[in-house]
Amino acid sequence: MTAVTTHHETDDQGGAVEAGGVKPFQPKYPGIPVTTNGNQLVAYYTEARLADAGIFYPITPSTEMGENFQLSYAKGELTVFGDSKIAIETEGEHAAQGGAIAAAVAGKRVVNFTSGQGIVYGLEQYYHAPGKLATMGCGGGGPGPHQTRPQCPLWS
Repeated sequence: MTAVTTHHETDDQGGAVEAGGVKPFQPKYPGIPVTTNGNQLVAYYTEARLADAGIFYPITPSTEMGENFQLSYAKGELTVFGDSKIAIETEGEHAAQGGAIAAAVAGKRVVNFTSGQGIVYGLEQYYHAPGKLATMGCGGGGPGPHQTRPQCPLWS
């Protein structure tokens, strides 16, 4: 049996340097390594950290996103702003859209996970949101630097 040893040096600041004087790459903000899919990345690692309320109707394929938001709520995790959150699973898309509007009117940052025909089913709710002074936008296209309204096919 043979033993393998490696030689490690240190630089002026005490950081590790591999043999030959090459310092290993260390990113400035290393983050948290994770293996995930798109639904989990958006719901658990993004929206659950930003939104005060997740109001949704579980319909495939967005069911997993609502479940991940609920998981964050069940664990008692706070938003990055230090606020608590609420997760509400509704009886249908129409109720989810209405609930999201109500939370927005109350001053909450809200996310509503929906997909496919769900947004069409709850579309009626979007038409009265501006009258209630609710700020609403579609996922995937926020306002650009010179735009005053979200880029969303509903308002195009």
